[in-house]
Amino acid sequence: MQESLLSGVRNLIFDLGGVLYDVDYRATETAISLLREPTADIPVFSRSVQTECFTLYETGQLTSDEFRSELRSVFGITASNMQLDAAWCAILTGVYPGRTELLGQLRKYYRMALLSNTNAMHLDIVQAECPELLAQFDACFYSHELMIRKPQQEIFEHVLEIMDFRPEETLFLDDSRQHLQAADALGIHTMWVRHPEVVETVAGLLLRNREQ
Repeated sequence: MQESLLSGVRNLIFDLGGVLYDVDYRATETAISLLREPTADIPVFSRSVQTECFTLYETGQLTSDEFRSELRSVFGITASNMQLDAAWCAILTGVYPGRTELLGQLRKYYRMALLSNTNAMHLDIVQAECPELLAQFDACFYSHELMIRKPQQEIFEHVLEIMDFRPEETLFLDDSRQHLQAADALGIHTMWVRHPEVVETVAGLLLRNREQ
């Protein structure tokens, strides 16, 4: 994104995992694989593709208990709830250093929303771990509560409407290309967070535009 375009940005929409909070998809894939029956399907959980029961959980179509039952059914797992929960939450690594402080600087000049594909179990942990990070946002939108997820355009339209954001004045930062494409189609400016350092770079440009 050209620096000149940032001058027209008034609103920011952040993804959570891979942008503000470090996640390790492979850790959950591996942990569930270790619990599954050898003849069962291999779990797939990545930025772009995932096993259907994971999507159902992230769109609120399964409760946590139903999700555990589905994991047992799909992967032939006989593990306890505690073991299942630990495997599912192995993805959660922690907040990237300095993110809370960075958001605190940005909120002086921009309205900010969080938009995350997540689920009840993961969100409970994140909310307990980093309330200060989440408190920097004017509003937080979670897929399992809205029952839609990125890259469905409806979720972006919902955020724009509730926040009263104009697309041409809004920048969306996400680490998944398909999510950015959906936002682009609505006229939202986008930034692909290919590496965590991209967030610091963009934030620096945004702050410089406002502080000059």
